[in-house]
Amino acid sequence: MNASPQTPAFKASLAKGVTLTRIEGKSVLFSTRTGESYGLNDIGAEMLAKLFAADSLQAAKQIGAEYNAPEAEIHQDLAELVGELAGLKLVEVRK
Repeated sequence: MNASPQTPAFKASLAKGVTLTRIEGKSVLFSTRTGESYGLNDIGAEMLAKLFAADSLQAAKQIGAEYNAPEAEIHQDLAELVGELAGLKLVEVRK
């Protein structure tokens, strides 16, 4: 299944002053501006890595193929994850 054409593709990147690192086997987003950190599970970290390397539709296609999951659902999951992280000013989203 492909992502819905009504779902626009988007790109994302780390916000300025934010790093994505592994600490004690866990992926963590860390803001050098605020000193706050946000832990990600392995799948969340993988989703972000794929999204940072491509647009959301391409990332959803890759993840869907890897996990045998519907691309539209993966795309929605990406949008929700990025929406939450953008609200925390940890990532920036562009169309």
